[in-house]
Amino acid sequence: MKYVIAIIRPERLDAVKRELQKVEVNRLTASSVSGYGAQKGHLEIYRAMEFEADLLEKNQARNCSKR
Repeated sequence: MKYVIAIIRPERLDAVKRELQKVEVNRLTASSVSGYGAQKGHLEIYRAMEFEADLLEKNQARNCSKR
């Protein structure tokens, strides 16, 4: 049995689901998470105040398969 955890961008979730269905993996749990990787965040301005937005919205996809 294999257990896969992937942290992906929200816009890629549909493509990941399609590819898993092609190889007959029909079980998936998805949840929203925050994190950062190589991009290390960015500077944002809100109501004339600057702050660093270092946690970006992502999706976590989990799958457990016998393959």
